[in-house]
Amino acid sequence: MLLWPYPPSAYGWLGTALLASGLGLLLDAESGGVRSAAAHLLQGLGVVALLATVVRGLALGEAPPHLALAATGIAFAVLGVWLELRIGFRALRAAVAIQAGGDLLYISALAVAFLGRNQSPSTVGWTFIALAGLLSLYAAVYNLALQLRRLRHPQAGWRYRLVESDGRGLRFQTPEGEAVIAWSHLEAIRQLDPRHLILILPAPLPPEIAATSLPLEQLQREAGATGFPDRPPDRYGLILHEQELGAPLSMAAASLQAHLSSPDAVFESDRRVLHPPA
Repeated sequence: MLLWPYPPSAYGWLGTALLASGLGLLLDAESGGVRSAAAHLLQGLGVVALLATVVRGLALGEAPPHLALAATGIAFAVLGVWLELRIGFRALRAAVAIQAGGDLLYISALAVAFLGRNQSPSTVGWTFIALAGLLSLYAAVYNLALQLRRLRHPQAGWRYRLVESDGRGLRFQTPEGEAVIAWSHLEAIRQLDPRHLILILPAPLPPEIAATSLPLEQLQREAGATGFPDRPPDRYGLILHEQELGAPLSMAAASLQAHLSSPDAVFESDRRVLHPPA
């Protein structure tokens, strides 16, 4: 904008669109309910407002190419996130491709703004532009590279991910290597929300699980139990996103449950619901 300013009439539309999109992304916790619904609504309004900014500008002859490219790129990126969060794993590849397209458009906008600049900033101005531009370029290029990796492998970018389920148990890839949870140590499976499930593990933990870097949660039998600050956990839980599982949540949960319910399952324990302590 400093090298090739936008038309004054575009700022109100663009600011409203970016505010709605940003609030929607910040509010979304992927947990369902009213908060997620409001977040998705704001994201959708942001996408519509961004595209409306471009259409309005083109109709009035007030949409320079870098504005059209940047606004459309951001709209595509937010739309991709909206599809990923709203529909889930089944729409992942389409959502990732749309996000990658948005990143490409945004990078193109930066290049067009630099090549078509009509301002001559001072040395201080160039310093600020260089810092802001390089930061924006780095973020866009990094995100583009991540989306391209996710197109090839949907689990890319996750620190913990399920890589195999066999007769021994569940094998996870972690930053420190591999971790295995044997079927005999898996007590139950619970779906927490439309995108997450939790694997219930015994307490105390088996040594082979305690030695891993898996991000385990301490669980209590009673939700909101208080007055026992030193109380040991009743169980441990491993919360997994469907993308860490590499499959739609319903399919992954059914597959894991089938293992627990099969005659080959070594452990069949009580299925009482456990809650993370408040």
